[in-house]
Amino acid sequence: MDIQPLHDEIREAKKERFLLAFAEQGTIKQAAQVAGVHRDTFYAWFQVDYTFQKKFEQAIADYRDTIRDEIHRRAIEGVPSQLYWQGQPVYDASGNPVMTVKKSDALLAMLAKTLPEFKDKPIEQIHTPVLNEHSFTIEDVRALDDDVLEALIENMQRLQRERTNTVNSDIRRNPTE
Repeated sequence: MDIQPLHDEIREAKKERFLLAFAEQGTIKQAAQVAGVHRDTFYAWFQVDYTFQKKFEQAIADYRDTIRDEIHRRAIEGVPSQLYWQGQPVYDASGNPVMTVKKSDALLAMLAKTLPEFKDKPIEQIHTPVLNEHSFTIEDVRALDDDVLEALIENMQRLQRERTNTVNSDIRRNPTE
């Protein structure tokens, strides 16, 4: 009984698992682990198998597309993030954390650098820095549902009262200033 065809079939299946894993994870080490082979096996395949080389080039392109998609998602669509106000997490009336969508200006600037009109501009001229890590835009506020917006307003009013009380007590203590 010739076991060579079975051995070839197993090897080809491992190559395919390797290529799929690389396209998702982008590292030879992780792809080799998923395929159940040593990383040196990848290099041996790559040296002798022209078809594998071409498929690996496609896997690299697929991984790059994955990275581009993630950059786009984080820069354009944004990622869910808990809302903070003056360093404190904001909760709705039910005690649930208020979530917002956070976009990355830095990733957007990097994405813009791929466009011809921004290619030669220094990134500082493209990037619009966020005021601080807790800032949010009017669009973020408009996207909140009524309960969340009400909780945010209540928190802001409470903080305003606390600030006013602090200023008033300072004035009472130092009336000459």
